[in-house]
Amino acid sequence: MMKQKGFVTLAITSVLLTIVLGYSLSSYRGVLYQIKVANNEVAARQAHWRAEGGLECAYAKIVHDKDITKLPESVSASYFKNVCSIPLSLYQVVTKSSGGGDYSVLAQVSESDGTKIEKSISIDDGTGKGAIQSEATIKLISDNNIEINPDVNSRQLDNQKFECIAMRFREKVIYTHNNGKLITEDPAITPPGFTRCDAQTTLASSATISATGSAPNGAFLSDYQQDSEIDTFYNYFGLEKTASNINDIKSEYHQINLSSSIACASEIQNAFVTLNKKKVWVTGDCVIFPSLLVQDGGGSVIPKSLVLENGIFLSSGSTVFDGSFYHMVNMNIFDDPNSSGKDLDLLSDRWSDAIAQDANLTALSSLVEANSIYIDNGSFFPKGGISFDYPGGLSTIKGSLNLDYLSQYNPHDNPLKVTWKGGSWNDL
Repeated sequence: MMKQKGFVTLAITSVLLTIVLGYSLSSYRGVLYQIKVANNEVAARQAHWRAEGGLECAYAKIVHDKDITKLPESVSASYFKNVCSIPLSLYQVVTKSSGGGDYSVLAQVSESDGTKIEKSISIDDGTGKGAIQSEATIKLISDNNIEINPDVNSRQLDNQKFECIAMRFREKVIYTHNNGKLITEDPAITPPGFTRCDAQTTLASSATISATGSAPNGAFLSDYQQDSEIDTFYNYFGLEKTASNINDIKSEYHQINLSSSIACASEIQNAFVTLNKKKVWVTGDCVIFPSLLVQDGGGSVIPKSLVLENGIFLSSGSTVFDGSFYHMVNMNIFDDPNSSGKDLDLLSDRWSDAIAQDANLTALSSLVEANSIYIDNGSFFPKGGISFDYPGGLSTIKGSLNLDYLSQYNPHDNPLKVTWKGGSWNDL
């Protein structure tokens, strides 16, 4: 009887152990399955993260290089290969144009693996800012035609035309008609697919445009753009205007500190022509008279930059300057610290001294106003564009002007702005 009880106990124990073992094996298989699933999910996430890294890498390279010629699909894979694809173990990173300055960016983990991410970016290539850009008031007085070839924005508008900007300004533009016309010509150079300008102003009577609009209404068209946020320094140099950046940029230039304003033309010509400098930075008052000739030969375009800092500018006579011109003035230098209030009480003496340099300049005193900083009574028309950086100042152009603007004459790259499109990437 005792043996039977022992057998029964052993049998029951065996059955229970078998059941427990079965459950254990089943649970173990479940654990193995869960481990396998988790590993697959980790691998998938790692692949996804690598693809994300490819997108961020491509974005950073585009921002750094500022070269949109490398973004067409046919060349982009090789462009991103050594910097993005190989370091991140990706099959490829490519971009392709979606039109209107938009591009899709695709990062693919492997040729066979379906893991890939495609997002969109928008690129403002810095075009269409204006052949003349000004943070000062501009006064145009036409004795003959004032003709400007505009700066064209490379983005096509919805109406299939292109935005062409003759002037972008913060304060206002005053046009006084004596003779001739104010004319926005066709662009001297156009982007791919160009059709025609959306607007081109032609005026044969006096008019003004400011933040409140054009007077008479409709006189100035949209090729004259009032822009309260204009940043001429950034648009010209592609950097924020800080003391550090100014010093860094200035160190790249051949520097001239003028002791005599009438020596300005000869100093500039010597720097560009004799010394073969491409960037010249002039400090002090500058009189361009009787002539200045800085001209490229054989139809070539050699980028050149002329900067005038903290000085008035007066031009009269025959001038050819194949380059770009940036005029920067801290208006506080004209305030006499020994007089009460903040004003420009030292400015009139600067003009008197400049005009007194030659008897042929005497008649120009009638153009000088309380806030005049720039007066051109000749034909100073830098082909690379003109930038005036002195809010509260006045720039006067009288006579004739034929500004056949070509952005290639500015050696500084256009400020490229790259952004992820809304609904595409990193939206908060």
